[in-house]
Amino acid sequence: MILAIDIGNTNIVLGCMEHDRILVEARMATDLLKTSDQYCVELKNLLNKSLRLVAAAALVLTALSELLARPLTQIFVGYDPELWAFTCHGFQLYSLSFLFSGFNVFGSSFFTALNNGLVSAGISFSRTLLFQVAAVLMLPLVLGVDGIWLAITVAELLCLLVTAGCLVKLRSRYHYA
Repeated sequence: MILAIDIGNTNIVLGCMEHDRILVEARMATDLLKTSDQYCVELKNLLNKSLRLVAAAALVLTALSELLARPLTQIFVGYDPELWAFTCHGFQLYSLSFLFSGFNVFGSSFFTALNNGLVSAGISFSRTLLFQVAAVLMLPLVLGVDGIWLAITVAELLCLLVTAGCLVKLRSRYHYA
């Protein structure tokens, strides 16, 4: 998900985009009489709406994945009952990562939009490499095969803690909360 901001002479347009789709769009008229505090309030409202949208999408995707795990895996590995049961169980464990991944992508995009590439890159790096490698190497030692399926979920959860920490720590710097 990408937070896009277009500051023009007559309008400020903000939007959350995923791939080629605009998920949320807000347009504010540029007004010489409007104070920075008024724009700040509008931006905070957009941030809150965006986080609610991410939360709703996470819940819907996770629920659909859990409900559709059996028929979807049946399509691909239904020819072998043992493989099907294994794949279905793994898919259900993996789909829990959808609860967290949207917030991490949003957090990284949010800091990119704030022109803080270091924090954005840190979130992305910890999400896609650091925590995933650590989880893939350590969780199977404790949980067996389920540890492999849960590695992404644990990595996303750990990254969510990093993302939340960055949002809390930097809120006074950027005045978004």
